[in-house]
Amino acid sequence: MPLTEQHIRLAVTIDRHVNQVLANGGGDEALLRSMADHMATFKQLLDTCSREEMDLFCQRYDGF
Repeated sequence: MPLTEQHIRLAVTIDRHVNQVLANGGGDEALLRSMADHMATFKQLLDTCSREEMDLFCQRYDGF
């Protein structure tokens, strides 16, 4: 399944959030706590993207 604009928007949302937490001095614990609000987004990507597409997001977005 090709990546859609929605997939990209969801990945960018996660990427921005993670990078913001890290930029504000947050570490692993802060990241884990803050990601609770984004788990549904991540689950949606897991359910609708292939392994290769998820790998592509990891390559494209440092915070993914």
